Amino acid sequence: RSRRMMLAPRVSVIVSTRNRGPSLGRSLEYFAAATPRVPWELVVVNNGSTDDTARVLSEFRSGATMDVVRVDEPRPGLSRARNTGWRAARGELICFTDDDCYVAPDYIDAIAAVFEPPELGYVGGRVLLFDPADAPITIQLSEERREFPARSYIPPGVIVMPRSAPPVLT
Repeated sequence: RSRRMMLAPRVSVIVSTRNRGPSLGRSLEYFAAATPRVPWELVVVNNGSTDDTARVLSEFRSGATMDVVRVDEPRPGLSRARNTGWRAARGELICFTDDDCYVAPDYIDAIAAVFEPPELGYVGGRVLLFDPADAPITIQLSEERREFPARSYIPPGVIVMPRSAPPVLT
């Protein structure tokens, strides 16, 4: 753990990564450029990478101005990596994003603000396609707020756009 964070973080952002050494740095740069007002930490889970991911993480962590927690989960699998990440997290709010996502500068503050009403338990958000050459899977373009009753079943495809849906690029 980094010694930079004096306060317990309000938000823990967990990113799981596996064999993304060549491209991981770009995603991490967006976290470094974030401008949150709330205390936060970045928890990066190296999920059994066999490339230079460990080096990329070490270099990023040594130069980071925010609290970066690096944990290793040698058994491949996103669920294992995410479980390892939330167990290492110290934040009151746990947030997951992917290692190929580029967060907005106000991302962490937006997460904290959404949970100001104490009755809210889960939130998802827009996911836009950054690179038009990427496959448009798990994209969420809607800006409409949708609420689901507690303990209700949410059918597949409601939260994210299914693979078969055509991309909408603007």
